[in-house]
Amino acid sequence: MAIFDATLAKNLATTLEEVLDAEFDALKSSDMQSFEKIQKEKELIIQDLNQLDLPAKLETTDAPPNLALDQTLEILLHCKQKFQRNELLVQKKLESVKSALHVLKTGSSQQPLELYTKLGTLKSQKSR
Repeated sequence: MAIFDATLAKNLATTLEEVLDAEFDALKSSDMQSFEKIQKEKELIIQDLNQLDLPAKLETTDAPPNLALDQTLEILLHCKQKFQRNELLVQKKLESVKSALHVLKTGSSQQPLELYTKLGTLKSQKSR
């Protein structure tokens, strides 16, 4: 049976948290090249964390208290929140793209956009 390395788990969780912050920054700036690279890195970290089998370590009742394991769990809770934050941003960006696509497909054929009156003055918002 392999010995559980709580320090390794903590380091992986910390790295995952940093990667999630970088992912958020890439999403905010719409840097898709960085975003794609980050996805690969994130996937590898999650695979490494899965190999540690943290849930099984938590269910062991005869194990002594482990500060590194407790810290790892706290960091992973932060990671969960950051995953949710990033997912929300992706959803918002996707909605924005779908909306823009819808406008491009249907907007120009349904209502012509008239900004000026026949006299060449700007139409008011109320008259539209």
